[in-house]
Amino acid sequence: DEQATMTRLRYNDILSKFLEIRTYQVQGHERTNLSCGQIEVDEVYVGIDGANKFIIPISGKGGDKDCLSYTQALNLSNYALEKKRYQGYVGRPLGVAKQSDGTIFVVEFNCVKRIHDLEIVRVGAFKFA
Repeated sequence: DEQATMTRLRYNDILSKFLEIRTYQVQGHERTNLSCGQIEVDEVYVGIDGANKFIIPISGKGGDKDCLSYTQALNLSNYALEKKRYQGYVGRPLGVAKQSDGTIFVVEFNCVKRIHDLEIVRVGAFKFA
């Protein structure tokens, strides 16, 4: 399930390795309202690289058949762009999925306001037994 995926992510410091910056979890599940309506974010991390600060909203998926939609990815981007407490932070929205073989996939999206501008920046795979 997604909570087990998030635990592995945290315990193994996968985000710091994937993003190549130091990351810290600041919040678990959040349901909030944005300009697009109510959204849910599974985890929120911040990242630090020298003077640069990053906001990293994450949507987690826990099984082979549970997929991240374009709308969910855009909601993560909107979260990074709209949350006032993270003004001045660069958004790095992520989707995370654990497969039945133990592999955790991490997908980074660009941070945009419109769905037709949404792109995958990079994908990483981390294998666990």
